[in-house]
Amino acid sequence: MAEESEIVRKVKKFKGVSKKNELEELEVLASEGADNLEINNIIDDIEDYLKNSIQSQNSQTATLPPVIKFNKNWMLSVTELSCQLWCEKQVEYTLLTGRKRVTEEMEEGIKRHEELELEDHDLVEVEVETEEDYLGLKLLNSIVLLEQLVETGKCRELWLFDTIENYTFSGIIDQLTIAMHRRTKEKCVIISDTKTRKTKRDPSPSQIQGASLQVQLYCIMLEDTKNGKVNFEKLYESLNCDKYAPFKSVELMPEGCLANLQKKYLKAFKKLPKVSKMMNLEYEHEGIVFRKSEVDLKRENILLTVNYLCTFWDGLREADHVKLEVQNVPVQGRVHSNTADRRQSPVESEDRKCWKIVRCVI
Repeated sequence: MAEESEIVRKVKKFKGVSKKNELEELEVLASEGADNLEINNIIDDIEDYLKNSIQSQNSQTATLPPVIKFNKNWMLSVTELSCQLWCEKQVEYTLLTGRKRVTEEMEEGIKRHEELELEDHDLVEVEVETEEDYLGLKLLNSIVLLEQLVETGKCRELWLFDTIENYTFSGIIDQLTIAMHRRTKEKCVIISDTKTRKTKRDPSPSQIQGASLQVQLYCIMLEDTKNGKVNFEKLYESLNCDKYAPFKSVELMPEGCLANLQKKYLKAFKKLPKVSKMMNLEYEHEGIVFRKSEVDLKRENILLTVNYLCTFWDGLREADHVKLEVQNVPVQGRVHSNTADRRQSPVESEDRKCWKIVRCVI
């Protein structure tokens, strides 16, 4: 399948600039018999200048808010916010060093999520060369997954974004299903998230709090997108995209440009049934769900929490040294433990329609 797809490489060019004129001047001085001490003085002056310049830049950078200092361009992921609830100082450390802490449990979770995703649809890897194509493939994948959701009642790994205050947030919803509402008996879209555990040990309060923030923020983002209340212009600005630039990837050429995909994207979300304000959190170990909980949407509380977390990125406060205990995010909802629910593929392989999703390779 991947062999049939044309691979387009993403090329990033870096230009190195040498100060040729300065070197030529030094060569002239040497050739004219200038005193070696003078040349050494010139070199010392250059070194002092560079040293002072670097120190000055570091001092200026230190005063910048993290959103600018770390080139976030006013765009954050939902995962970053939930990590702040777990340990904000750890988030700052990762930003400063570029070293992301990856545990065995996290690696197992990534592997398990990919297994579940492959049960839902096929993946095709494509390399892209422009930011417009990179975003375009995300939008196109979301459109395909929403079509799958409407047709089959389920989809996994749906990318979406939203704009709150000055920030653009992006995230991937683990699972969406369409089911009948228990009270109204009307169809609704339900958000679910699965967390993989190394053992059958219940998550800590801060872990539950972070997961609760995630699914509630996803619910807000899903509702806003369905109602057409997302700001594409801020998204394009954050990702440095020209919405009218023609796509270069073969998979995207029929769509033309981002402006065309934007309309299809919003139309696909608009077709969805009402979004349920009750989300599901599941914790599993070795493919068996051992804990389930339901989380009610508290929209205003979540927005207040997001606003507080963003004050770190705005540079209005230092990173907290301890796990944040934000009162606005409930530690847990209704919990159903000891559920021996081994996951099964929702559709038998011989009856499963081949939904194809493109994965970008940078």
